[in-house]
Amino acid sequence: MKMQSRVAILDAGGQYVDLVRKAVERQGIPADVLPLNTPLDKIEDKYGAIIISGSPASSHEEAAPQPDQSIWSSQLPLLGICYGMQAMVIAHGGQVAKNAIREDGRVTTRVDTAQPIFKGIKQDFTGLFTHGDFVKALPSDFQVLGSHELSDGSTAYSAVAIGNKIGVQFHPEVFDDTPEGYQLFKNFLELIAGLKADDNFRKKQLQELIKAKHEQITKQAGERHIIA
Repeated sequence: MKMQSRVAILDAGGQYVDLVRKAVERQGIPADVLPLNTPLDKIEDKYGAIIISGSPASSHEEAAPQPDQSIWSSQLPLLGICYGMQAMVIAHGGQVAKNAIREDGRVTTRVDTAQPIFKGIKQDFTGLFTHGDFVKALPSDFQVLGSHELSDGSTAYSAVAIGNKIGVQFHPEVFDDTPEGYQLFKNFLELIAGLKADDNFRKKQLQELIKAKHEQITKQAGERHIIA
């Protein structure tokens, strides 16, 4: 399988899916938002990595939307965000359930900075958490990359992994509340997925930005002269 420098973002219905696309494309790598249940054979030949977005659904419910289950055994690197992490845990036999405590807002969690996904990131990592479902039991072959203690004394897993499949409970795409989210995407795309920026794509992005700014300034200025 030839690795392609393009990312498939599987949309589980989360409100931040467009921010995920923008976060990837800021790295100079094109991305497409696809339905969550897109078959693996529609992804393998065109994309070099998969990202699963968050979702308002509860991953442990019987009617919860699920991706094509064969993605978990594929060679493609994968980043599961919030719901995506929980779906990954459930697919491998772990348990996710509601907790009496929710996490909404900025939370500081302790991460393993020796792991490639957290390279160049502070050990006390601040991220945006928006969830009431928690991973209660991890599959035995999973690795814990980040966690913190809840007010009731229980452990909240904030990042886990199995091979080149990474799950994070927080939202790295919301840069205002996850300040090191940009670096996390960079690490996933470069160090784990081995993708390279597309210079032609970057050039096209710049041209589109200049065109949009030109139109905005022209509209704002009207008949007045502009000195820049």
